Amino acid sequence: MRSAADQLAWADAFQVDGARFRWGTTLQQALDTLAVLGIARLPPTEDQRNVRVPCTAVAGLAAVECWLLAPRPHKPVLEVGYELAVPVGMTTPSLAPWLGVLKQIFGEPNDLRFYDSALGQLGSIVEAALWLFEAGEVRLSVYGATRTPERGLVLAAPAAAALTMSWRDWRVSAHPFVQLAAALEARLDRVQDAIELHTRATLAQWEFALHSGLADDERRARRALDHDELCDTPTRLRGLLGECDVALWRVPNDDTWAVSSYAETVLLRATGDITLDPFSGPGVESLSLDDLKLYAPRGDTALARFAEQVARATGRPLVHVPDWGR
Repeated sequence: MRSAADQLAWADAFQVDGARFRWGTTLQQALDTLAVLGIARLPPTEDQRNVRVPCTAVAGLAAVECWLLAPRPHKPVLEVGYELAVPVGMTTPSLAPWLGVLKQIFGEPNDLRFYDSALGQLGSIVEAALWLFEAGEVRLSVYGATRTPERGLVLAAPAAAALTMSWRDWRVSAHPFVQLAAALEARLDRVQDAIELHTRATLAQWEFALHSGLADDERRARRALDHDELCDTPTRLRGLLGECDVALWRVPNDDTWAVSSYAETVLLRATGDITLDPFSGPGVESLSLDDLKLYAPRGDTALARFAEQVARATGRPLVHVPDWGR
């Protein structure tokens, strides 16, 4: 792994043609700047986390488009990927047309991979190179077969490979959002003695926290990056709940509804659906309450009853995800 001193310009910023963005720029900020420059996002435009825009070059290599990936529009871009144009005269997929240029920029790759069985397979990677840095990674992936607009995998022109740059410094990227979550926890801690449960249910399995296997600072950082209005359950409330319990309650001196598992609490937004999915995994059903997701064994009537009680109390629609033959 290279030291910070060895990292080059990409470690501080990513580029989309002539526009340069420091890592930490939110997806919406990047899109607003690109729009001013006349670079409009490509369809589909419904996806709010993975956005595609035209791009003609990166690191001196011809490109056809790029994607920007962020947990939410108001969260920082964590990955930028560039669809690389098909080199003139290339007949067999190979790292060779791009590797020399990238070595001049990033040095020798930390890893090279070859997957001969993927040759000719659309959507597969046949060769790859990886560069690792303290703050992230750069990856060159050569497709087993050219991606074309006709196949719907790219929009502007055929692409033969992808160059992906990822920002992995979660301490820096998550910092402002960890602070927001900490402020939310402090707010709930101040009123926790006045909390009264509106509805309570016991599910058929233990409820777990997001990223529970990580050290506490990383767990909080990754949760803050991926979610909003989600924090640890207040201490007093945790004392009232068993490990399999969930509860609906109103924030004292506020009109906001909250739902708590033993581990985590979410403040419910004013609008949106409550979604009950009976087939979210093998033998598992789930209930999505904004950024809190509760799980139970399929057929656990307690989860469905709790969903109905939350919908009735909050006035929000309860959506049942159809089977679709799953």
